[in-house]
Amino acid sequence: MTPLHIIQGNLELAQSGMELDLDIVRKQVDRLSYFVKMNVAMQECKLENINSNDIKTYIKLLANIYTSVDFNICIENDIQFPTKIENFYRIIDNLVNNALKHAKPNNISFSLKELEHSYLMCVTNDGAPISPNILEALFERHTSTSSTGIGLDIVSSIIEDLGYTINVNTTSDSTSFSVSIKK
Repeated sequence: MTPLHIIQGNLELAQSGMELDLDIVRKQVDRLSYFVKMNVAMQECKLENINSNDIKTYIKLLANIYTSVDFNICIENDIQFPTKIENFYRIIDNLVNNALKHAKPNNISFSLKELEHSYLMCVTNDGAPISPNILEALFERHTSTSSTGIGLDIVSSIIEDLGYTINVNTTSDSTSFSVSIKK
């Protein structure tokens, strides 16, 4: 039996009125966390090719999860580059979650295009702009005033690890994070 099955079984028992054994649940959460960390560590170590279709599929998955916002996707076909895939997706996840928590957008747009010496991925939202006093330290830990403030710090670390660069542009109408990926 997997840790997830044991956790689900305990939750079902609790829903039916039986007492939940928190020690068992806690041990299984720790076990599951270990498996996830090992899987992520293995994925983070190797470069694999990611392509336009993979990225489109992932963003469509996010659109199915976050139904309170409309996702617009403009990704050129036939783009492919090596990256640490799990980390690449974490960049997207953290940028989306940051927008949802802080900007409260109606739309999030993704674009990926090929330039002469790089690829440019932009994640843009039409929510509230980032205030100038936060913008200065945006990628530092605990910059946020309403959450843990580690999401964009994680993005910054991953960007650095992958050899990418990131820029942010915020106006009264939108905020855009532009990630430059070297060829």
